Amino acid sequence: MKWRISDYLEIDGRKYYMDTTDTLDCGLETMVFDIREDGSIDWSGLYTEHYKTIDEAKEGHERIKNNLIEYI
Repeated sequence: MKWRISDYLEIDGRKYYMDTTDTLDCGLETMVFDIREDGSIDWSGLYTEHYKTIDEAKEGHERIKNNLIEYI
């Protein structure tokens, strides 16, 4: 089973989808995506961060989630 943490966030009326997972091509990464007005996700991505360990990925996910406005 693939490791993953996901969150839906809203800041100042804008909605975002945030996903941290172990990808096949890039390893552990967090990506933040814009959610369009129609509710679909814009998969082009607003922010990406990579990690070497799952512990780093967990910490990175929480840091970005708690300070999202600084990353987008």
